Amino acid sequence: MGLKKVFIFFILFIRQISTTAQTEVLSQTLSVSFKNETLLEVLTQITNKTGVNFTYSSDNINVQQKISLQENYVTLNSILNKLSEEANVKWLLVGNQIALKAKEKLTYKICGKIIDSITQQAVQYATLYIKGENAFETTDFDGKFCLLKHAEGDYTLIAKSFGYKQLEKEILVKNNASYLSLELVPHTIELGETIVSSDKIIENTSVSETQITETQLEAAKGLSNDPMKAITSVPGVLATVDFFGPNDIHIRGGEGNENLFLLDNIRLPFPFYFIGQSVINPDMIEKTELLTGGFNPNYGNAMSSVFNFSTKTGSMEKYSGNVDLSFFNSSALVQGPIIKNKLSGIIGFRQSNIGFLLRALGFKSNMNDLNSKFTFIINEKNKLNFTSLFVTDKLDFSLKENELKNLKAFDKINAQCLQLQSVISSKAYNKLSVLYSSINVQASTLDASYGLNNAIYSLRNDYTYYPTSTSKLKAGIEFNVVAEKALARDIYRSTDISILDTITLFKERKSNAINYQSAAYLFYEGKVSARVNYILGGRFDYSYLNGAFDISPRLTLAYNASHSTILSVAWGLFNQSPDMYSMLQNNNLSSNKCIQYILSVKQILYKDLKLKLEGYYKDYKNQVIFDTAWKYTNNGYGYAKGIEIVAQKDKGRLNGWLSYSYAISERKRNLQDRVYPSYYDQRHAYNAQLTFSAREKKRRWFVPTSYSFQFKYATGSPYTPIVGVDSTAGKLQLLTGSINSVRNADYQNLNAKIQWQRIFGKKQNHIVKYYIDLWNIYSSKNLVERVYTLTKTGTYTVTNRFTTPFLFSIGIKLIFNKL
Repeated sequence: MGLKKVFIFFILFIRQISTTAQTEVLSQTLSVSFKNETLLEVLTQITNKTGVNFTYSSDNINVQQKISLQENYVTLNSILNKLSEEANVKWLLVGNQIALKAKEKLTYKICGKIIDSITQQAVQYATLYIKGENAFETTDFDGKFCLLKHAEGDYTLIAKSFGYKQLEKEILVKNNASYLSLELVPHTIELGETIVSSDKIIENTSVSETQITETQLEAAKGLSNDPMKAITSVPGVLATVDFFGPNDIHIRGGEGNENLFLLDNIRLPFPFYFIGQSVINPDMIEKTELLTGGFNPNYGNAMSSVFNFSTKTGSMEKYSGNVDLSFFNSSALVQGPIIKNKLSGIIGFRQSNIGFLLRALGFKSNMNDLNSKFTFIINEKNKLNFTSLFVTDKLDFSLKENELKNLKAFDKINAQCLQLQSVISSKAYNKLSVLYSSINVQASTLDASYGLNNAIYSLRNDYTYYPTSTSKLKAGIEFNVVAEKALARDIYRSTDISILDTITLFKERKSNAINYQSAAYLFYEGKVSARVNYILGGRFDYSYLNGAFDISPRLTLAYNASHSTILSVAWGLFNQSPDMYSMLQNNNLSSNKCIQYILSVKQILYKDLKLKLEGYYKDYKNQVIFDTAWKYTNNGYGYAKGIEIVAQKDKGRLNGWLSYSYAISERKRNLQDRVYPSYYDQRHAYNAQLTFSAREKKRRWFVPTSYSFQFKYATGSPYTPIVGVDSTAGKLQLLTGSINSVRNADYQNLNAKIQWQRIFGKKQNHIVKYYIDLWNIYSSKNLVERVYTLTKTGTYTVTNRFTTPFLFSIGIKLIFNKL
């Protein structure tokens, strides 16, 4: 017999012995009796009776599940098969051990339709979810819905919609053919649901809207603990973002002063620190909404956008809080009942640690903000809120020579809102707000100085009426008293660059006046048919100083082409009053005007993955500029246009968005003779904001809980070149080329956040988070400013200032009694 045949015979012999041994193991007979015992106890008893050991992963199999099984004098093979069905596991005998593995669960859809129990009409935009789960879906224009990936079993389905009683229905999922017909019963609106529905700026028919979740804010706030970092990655938003943050945001070709920033309805004219970080505390924010165009007439006196930050309401039942410590920032928050189920409070404090670092370099800095909200439940129909914000910002770089030219600055923001929210009938809701906002700025360098004391006193009332569950009428009035004292000495810039020479033209601005402003608005959101929704309304504004009376009509139409496709068009006239100083110099000025045209296509690609394509055109007219005739006029004009594509996913382990935008912005600005590309004319921009969460059950302690990435690439913005030096009457001056005719290098930036999380405590309601923030990972040199300076020899020097290179920070966040 050859060696090869001997080897084959040996293998077959060993296999036969193994098969015989396995047969003997599985042929053992035994009796078992288990009643509501854990799988772990069952396996232990079988091992004691047979000597067979079990191997499995506790992450893969729930050994605490209850098992009931009774068999008398049957083989181990039979018992394992019965146990496999009972515990939903697969088994395999390997040697003298039995390996267990969870069976793959079949999943099914839960689909159906929701109608009004009285009218029998479809209920649109109703929310559905399985009790105990976080994922939810909404009904489409036909009232249809589908919840995906649910295993066989009993569930409690919850359906709710504004103006209806909440429905809880026990359902059995067993095959893919189940279809539910649900009816919601109309009822009197309640305070809580009314506030949620009425206070939002993103209506069902809105265009150009983005809502940023609390998780996305947490992931993208960066080293500076600033929610504006997440907003700058939204398509249509242009900002020069440094480590500290943006303080000059341009929306779809608009100027930086064309944006409306709201914190619980409080208008914040400049919500930033000097170094760029915003004064918005992300831990205090419950909802962030951004409309980059086509917004409804209840928000006005702004031509580009609305940033709406809604603060959290403190818990009425239990105390909770958090402490967040990192290299660059420290923050703390506490909330809870003052009178249980009656009065609650929430207070958040942030302190920048930059001041401690700057002291080592001989500078002084102090930046902190205190944000609070107190809520009093008067009764089941009335609620009173008091929100306040205090900000202190001090910089002193005057202690030694430095490139910031002895900058000294002080900024103080003080803002409050007292708001009464009331359900006044079964279909009506009212919100009465008394508001105050002030900013006090004192800043100076060797070349310029700026002083501002601005205060806004406001009374506002918003009324909402719901004729049906799918229609809404909103109306409101607003009165503002704006008191301003300002004194500034700065350089006129026609080219948007700092030219420091011997014939620099300085401007001095001085104002001390009060302006009275009033406004009224009305709009209706309704349906033309089952597939066509619309918003139609207008706004009326009056300004005392220049006597301007503005009418701003708005219209949005949305067509539900299919269950997953919505086509929308929007048109509107947007007016914005001139600033105080311009009106004092020329009280015949009319308001800045912008006509917006928007075309939008929204497509649901799969479940929670959405695609939006939007095109816009903005026609700027009557723009207030300091003209070549050396006075303020309405001779400015221009346009902006662009296309934006964004893919967004709000739920699941991977969420965030990818976007691309193409934009053109050209304006006639101060001291310009015609239209030129704006200095914020950034043609191409790619943005990514992504967060990936690990599976908690399979994660080892050293594996991060989540990974977040923020990436931006944009083509360079334009600037005006210097082409030489000339002498006029013995004085040297720089010669400039065509305005904004040359482009800067492209902008690119990659940031990341890596986070670990541990849950502890008897009730598993305390959390500790460890994180690493990475800024500008590949240390891109993105230009912030180019400064030209003449020398005594008749030449000039150029100083380029770039964004901060690579930085990282580590931090820890402790959360107590997480709600």
